[in-house]
Order: sequence, then structure tokens, then C-alpha cells
Amino acid sequence: MNYAISCVAAGLLLSAGGASAQFQTTATITHNGVDNQSYVEQQNVSSESSVAVAQTGNNNRVGDPGARTGGILQRDTNRMNINVVQQGDNNQAAFSQILGDFDLVFINQNGNGNVAAVRQNDVYESVVRIDQSGAGNVVESDGAESLAFGFQASQSGSDNALRLNRGGSAFGGPRVSQDGIGNRALSTQDQTTFAFVEISQAGIGNNATVSQVNAEVSTARITQVGDGFTASITQTGSGNDATIYQH
Repeated sequence: MNYAISCVAAGLLLSAGGASAQFQTTATITHNGVDNQSYVEQQNVSSESSVAVAQTGNNNRVGDPGARTGGILQRDTNRMNINVVQQGDNNQAAFSQILGDFDLVFINQNGNGNVAAVRQNDVYESVVRIDQSGAGNVVESDGAESLAFGFQASQSGSDNALRLNRGGSAFGGPRVSQDGIGNRALSTQDQTTFAFVEISQAGIGNNATVSQVNAEVSTARITQVGDGFTASITQTGSGNDATIYQH
């Protein structure tokens, strides 16, 4: 088993004669093989810094930021660019973002039995996009106290699942798209304002559930195109809109 660990990337600051300058911080990890793990932590780094992780093989992990056994942890960083690419089966990617503005996160997994987990707390105008291609893949995302955040998950293949949870957030929401067999999607939002959920499913065993509780002027849409069909939207609050389309 290989381990790649990037030391905490602290903000670099040089000062002379009262003037200061910050430098971009870049972390890059590349794995080829099986059973690899990586961990990157960035805290108070300069704007427009980046993290890139590429893993090719099976059972690789950009895994658990809390346990530091693999993962990407961002705290109090702005305008970051995170790019994770995993090719193979049974890979895991975890990303945690706390107190960040205008950050971009891209996770691409191609294979079977892969898991992508994302947590966003206290972020502003940050975007996460997850693309999974294969069978038996899972996307899990939760977060709270975020404004104008963007989240989009796309799964192509069979028997994939998404579980999304947001609380105390506004002006943003999940966008979910699934294509394949045995599709499932679950999204919950609590105490949101001007938030939205859009779920689109095409494939055989469809199931989608949306819950918006204590929501104000929020929108939920479910579009299902093939076969099994199940859809449920629950909204409490005022000024909300719900649309279900089944074909």
C-alpha cells in the first residue's frame, strides 16, 4: 500500500518594508496501481491555489479527511481549484470544505463500486461537480450554512445511488442526473431560502425523494423518463414550487 501525504499548506507570507506578497500553493499527487491512499490539507492558503489528484487502478482512496487516512480538507481558503480523477473499481474520494469562497471542485470517477463524498460548510459561491461512470457507484453530500453554492452530480451506468443533504443554506442547491438501471436519488433541505433541487432520471428502476422543510421560495423538480417511476416531494414553508414529470 502506498501513501501520499501533502503537508498542511499554510499561507506563505513574505514581508519587507511593510509590503507583503502571497504565493500560489499547488499540490499534485499521481498514483498508478492498487490500494493507494492520499491526503491533502490546505488551510489559509493564497487565492487561486490548486490540488490535483490522479489515481489509476483499483481500491484507491482520496478518502477520509477526518481520520487523515486519505482525503482533501480545505479550510478558510478562497478561489481554489480541486481536481480528482480516479480510473478503476472500488475507489473512494472524499472532500471537505469549510469557510471557503469561490472554490471549484471536480471529481471524476470511471469504474464500478466507486464512492464520492463531499461536505461543504460555511461556503459562498463555490461549485462542486461529480461525474461517475460505471455500475454501483455512490455520491454522498451534506453541508450547512452555505450561500450561492452549486452542486451537480451526474451518474452514467447501472444501480447507482445519490444521497444529498443541505441545511441552513440559500441561493443554491443540488442538481442530480442519473442514467441506467435501478436508479435512486434522495435530497433533503432544511431551513433553506431561494434553494432548488433538480433530479432527472432515465432508466429502469427509478426512485426519487425530495424533502424541503422550513423552506422559503424554494423549488424542487423531478423528471423521470423510463420504467419503474417513483417520485415524492414534501415542502413546508411559503412561496415554494414543486414539479413532477413522469413519462
